[in-house]
Amino acid sequence: MRRKDCEITDKNIIYDIMQKCDAVRIGMVDEEGYAYMVPVNFGMEIQAGTCSLFFHSAVSGKKIQLLKENSKVSFQMDTAHKLHESEKMPEITYHYECVMGKGLVRFIDDPAERERALNILMSHYTHKDDWVFPDSLLKRVNVLCLEVKSLTAKKH
Repeated sequence: MRRKDCEITDKNIIYDIMQKCDAVRIGMVDEEGYAYMVPVNFGMEIQAGTCSLFFHSAVSGKKIQLLKENSKVSFQMDTAHKLHESEKMPEITYHYECVMGKGLVRFIDDPAERERALNILMSHYTHKDDWVFPDSLLKRVNVLCLEVKSLTAKKH
């Protein structure tokens, strides 16, 4: 990272930033070698120092096709956006907190694990973690886990 004064290295602070985010953008490589980015809702779990992000998806589509071909992804999320205004051009800046990382995505097939992952996701937005999901819903969605392998973060 070029701006070491903005870098955040404390994992607990990074995890706090992640918890404040509304969406995570998942980056994959498409069939032409271009980045393919999609925003998704997510839930987060930290266990034994390992971070996992859970999200759901339709059972088919470009994202699913690309993830089945290559489970390696990059991701990005940001929050705390605020414009710092000034009458002088060089002093105008935009403040934010962001996290970038890499990881592997796996499809969750076990019904109990799928329901647990969806509850983690729902808890991120509703602060309620005892949702009951009908089988009809569980059969028509993919539930995925992004196992985080590396993280960087900054606050500007």
